[in-house]
Amino acid sequence: MGATFRKDAVFVNAPFSDDYSELFRAMIFALIACGRQPRCALEEEDGGEIRLVKIARLIADSGASIHDISYVQLDPKVNLPRFNMPFELGMVMGAKLVARGRAFSSRPILILENEPYSFQKCLSDISGQDAKPHNGSPTAVLSIIRNWIRSADKTAKVPGDMQLKRYFQRFNEQLPDICKLAHTSAE
Repeated sequence: MGATFRKDAVFVNAPFSDDYSELFRAMIFALIACGRQPRCALEEEDGGEIRLVKIARLIADSGASIHDISYVQLDPKVNLPRFNMPFELGMVMGAKLVARGRAFSSRPILILENEPYSFQKCLSDISGQDAKPHNGSPTAVLSIIRNWIRSADKTAKVPGDMQLKRYFQRFNEQLPDICKLAHTSAE
């Protein structure tokens, strides 16, 4: 693990559910538009690889990570919360703490939440971290990620905020035609 570390790669830890798809699309779009390579567990399907090992490898191979912990809610089918996103955030935080000055300790992390300070209700051990609220808005996600990349890497060539939002709007308008040409769907 870690042999293929790429500074421009960003591990994305977010829900893969239908009701999150617009936010996920905005997240991936913002990363690509800002010159980053999104990485997540969906990128490869290998039933022979243990999912946790795959996630650890993606984290180790990425120069930064984004964690949206806004979807820690009760699953209506089993009446229990899903803790995958906080768990993966914990893996990254633990790796940074264990790294103690080595390369991994300086990798930037962006924590997203739906409403300000909501994560502190269920994940109090990371109070003091600055999570950014998106209020379920894809355009807020675009701005947050763009500003985070610009802050973490002063040399990054990123589009302006309004330009990025216009690009995303145009992309969403053209997405049905793009999907039709690719014989796939946007979902």
